[in-house]
Amino acid sequence: MVREVVVRERVIERERRVSVTPQLVADWLPLLKQLERKVRYRPDMLARRPGELHDLARAVRNLHEAASQRAPTSPTTLTEGTAPSPKSEGYQLSRQQRRALAREQHKNRRYRTEI
Repeated sequence: MVREVVVRERVIERERRVSVTPQLVADWLPLLKQLERKVRYRPDMLARRPGELHDLARAVRNLHEAASQRAPTSPTTLTEGTAPSPKSEGYQLSRQQRRALAREQHKNRRYRTEI
């Protein structure tokens, strides 16, 4: 006598978009550089209506003003242990952040040579 056991499994795979907002300046830099490239080389792929690029420019100006007001004016205002470095624009980056920044800069160099 032979018994056959059939087990049926139903596997459903779904893709979901998860929005992750960058938390650190080092996380934002690659995104802003990517946005800059798109505005510079492919603005038609960004704007759906006239005036959106002007809205973007206004938002960037507001961001610049806010960052300028919040940025430390001298290295002495930074907390101890976060000495400014020329590559990190005044803030000490972690090893992981430095590597991510270096990878992004390398990609940017390749991207610019392809255009």
